[in-house]
Amino acid sequence: MQRLIKEIANCITNCNRTTQYLRQQNYHAGLGSLNDSVSQFMNVMKLVGEETDVLAELGFQLMEDEVVGMLQGLMQAQEQEDYVLVSDLLELQIKPFLLQLQEILLSGTDAFMLEDEECYARNIAGIRARNDKLAERIEGYLQNTNRVDGNEFCSDNYVIEPTSSGHHTLLVQDERGQRYFHSNVNPITEAEIFARQYYSQEFSHYVVYGFGLGYHIQAMLEIDDGLYIDIVESDIQVIGIACKIMDLEWFYSNPRIKLFYDPEHKQLGNLLGEDKSLVIHYPSMKHIENEKLRMQLEKYFISDSGKRNFAIQFDNNFRDNLQNCDGYVDELEEAFRGKNAVIVAAGPSLDKNVEMLRKRPDNTVVVAVGTVFRKLIEMGIRPDCVVVLDAQPHLYKQVEGLEKQEIPLLCGATACKKIAERYEGKKYLVCQKGYPKAEEYANARGYKTYETGGSVSTIAMDICIQMGCKSIAFIGLDLAFTGGVSHASSTADQHVASKEESNVIIQSVDGGKVAASRLFVMYREWIERRVARLEKTIPVYDATEGGAAKKGFIVMSLKELFVEWKKEQNE
Repeated sequence: MQRLIKEIANCITNCNRTTQYLRQQNYHAGLGSLNDSVSQFMNVMKLVGEETDVLAELGFQLMEDEVVGMLQGLMQAQEQEDYVLVSDLLELQIKPFLLQLQEILLSGTDAFMLEDEECYARNIAGIRARNDKLAERIEGYLQNTNRVDGNEFCSDNYVIEPTSSGHHTLLVQDERGQRYFHSNVNPITEAEIFARQYYSQEFSHYVVYGFGLGYHIQAMLEIDDGLYIDIVESDIQVIGIACKIMDLEWFYSNPRIKLFYDPEHKQLGNLLGEDKSLVIHYPSMKHIENEKLRMQLEKYFISDSGKRNFAIQFDNNFRDNLQNCDGYVDELEEAFRGKNAVIVAAGPSLDKNVEMLRKRPDNTVVVAVGTVFRKLIEMGIRPDCVVVLDAQPHLYKQVEGLEKQEIPLLCGATACKKIAERYEGKKYLVCQKGYPKAEEYANARGYKTYETGGSVSTIAMDICIQMGCKSIAFIGLDLAFTGGVSHASSTADQHVASKEESNVIIQSVDGGKVAASRLFVMYREWIERRVARLEKTIPVYDATEGGAAKKGFIVMSLKELFVEWKKEQNE
């Protein structure tokens, strides 16, 4: 019966793989996979015939006409080279039939064997040959595990469960709740999706945080068996459970694959390098007990995910923005040099002092982020320039209806292309660091490149710094949900913060506490690091009157600042 469960699991996985290949029009791989799927399906049917009596007791009656009909339909579609229909038949007939059969088998008493002593013996011997100390740690852990009878294997708060396809998954309970490490449907298919997302021909060496049950790492090797992969895992229990139930030959027999057991989190940083790509297994990251490391990895994960999600959008925007911008931001240096700058962000505290901008001294340049552009114009306050950075198409709303304004627009190289396309005022390109195409373009022409820090407020700050501003003040830079809302009034993005969004409590500028998001924390820390690198001759003021406390900022109201700046102007 165990053999049948494994064969069904493999057949389901191969059906998924075949469907994907065919829908990609990768017929070379798809047809080979289809032949494997059919052979596996026939083998499953042979095993079903050998277990007819047992299956009947479990409530399964084999309908031979149904099976023959499915196979005939599949063969006819293949003969006609109708690979769209082949994919549909695999997904709508073969796979549901196998899943139904697997569900019946897995519901049977003791049908799903969680431990495989022979597999464990091979795994531990293979690991010992590579790393005797790690093998000893695993064996020491497994001697103290707790076991229960039935369909679950437990070790404290670690539970192995069968998935609907017949593979294993891991459920972990910790102080932050419980989470699955792999899919409950088909962890191999999930791992293949994971591997395609993170694999790049630019890298031959990866550092993967999180071993799990190894599905995701093995899938990366199946894409490219020449990879070097350093795996970092801080939980010996996860490794031990994987040794008990998974065939890890792909790991211990491959000298290119190394597993670093790192309970004190000392090795991850040492393994990273410019020629390596860091890949984070999200469930493993969420399981890290060390809060500082967990937050650091989560910040990296958020940033990396953003780059991956918008890679195509970035390229499209960059191509069009090169055509639609009138010049480069460096041309405006004389308008900034020696001036005091006020950067107007869109935080909720902006409503407290935005009116003060009407009284700004003559030696002041007002730099507005795109989110507050409409609010300022409707108030009759004209900034000296507006900065836009976000790549998403819906960000066009920041200038919609304001296209005829003559205020200079500073357009990030990857900003929403529709903005530069339709805005009729002067538009100046800003090439950001960290986007290779923009860096290459700027360097070839002798232009400056600007640090983004991930947000429009942070790139606005770097523009002011590199343009030679005398001092910089922020208003509306809450970087927190002051009053429980996200943005100032009359801005399109204003909304009440949800519990999921405002899940970090930080120190506020008034000495109390305020809710923030992980992204807000990332932006704040970037700005703090940028300020720390400044020369002392460029003071940075927090005139926001609310929100997060920011290291390195001088807290002063905008009214007080304007008094000081007017004195300077008259001297």
